Amino acid sequence: MDEQTDYIEQQWELISPAQIDGRFDGRTDEAIIRKWALVLNARYIVCRVEHDETGWQLLVSSDQLPRATDELQAFEAENRNWPPIAPPYRSARESRLSTLSLLLLLATFHNITRLTIPIFGYPAPDWMEIGSAKVHLIHYGEWWRLITALTLHADSVHLLSNLTIGGFFVYFLCRELGSGLAWTLLFFAGTLGNWANSLVQLPTHSSVGSSTAVFGAVGILAVINFVRHTQGLG
Repeated sequence: MDEQTDYIEQQWELISPAQIDGRFDGRTDEAIIRKWALVLNARYIVCRVEHDETGWQLLVSSDQLPRATDELQAFEAENRNWPPIAPPYRSARESRLSTLSLLLLLATFHNITRLTIPIFGYPAPDWMEIGSAKVHLIHYGEWWRLITALTLHADSVHLLSNLTIGGFFVYFLCRELGSGLAWTLLFFAGTLGNWANSLVQLPTHSSVGSSTAVFGAVGILAVINFVRHTQGLG
């Protein structure tokens, strides 16, 4: 019986919070102690949580103390910046207004391109002919077609799909970056997308639509969230 009592008395040793993380140089609250206990239990290290006049304490057997200390130090190091700081709140009013305004302009211009009535006595221009991204003409130096093609759509269904799907992503991009920067990036993304497309298509290929800008919005949002996530983990 005496041998068993001596074994029990020598079995438990106190884990020093300051040794786990220098931030815990005073009293450690119950939530942290119990969180550490869960960590040790998950690593199959038997521990005890106690409370006395000095505060909350975590104890482990003496033979498990080095391993328990290493596990808790690793846990605190890995979770030092977790959860990540939430991004600052951005008002939706500005992004909503700019997005709706430019999408309305795009829809209005599409309706203008559908008109067949003479303008100032001249026949209605063939907008598709003069503004689509025709690969062979782009290669011959008509680089502006990389831009004008973004404003043209084959029909109302094509326009509506870009307005609804694209508007969703553009709205959130404007909310993240501000309308000026967001629309500038979309302009360059759409233009570069059309240029890249012209490099891989046959000379007879021709395209219209703002789909490349929409894909650009998706890509930029993905990069923003990837950077934010990795910084939060760092």
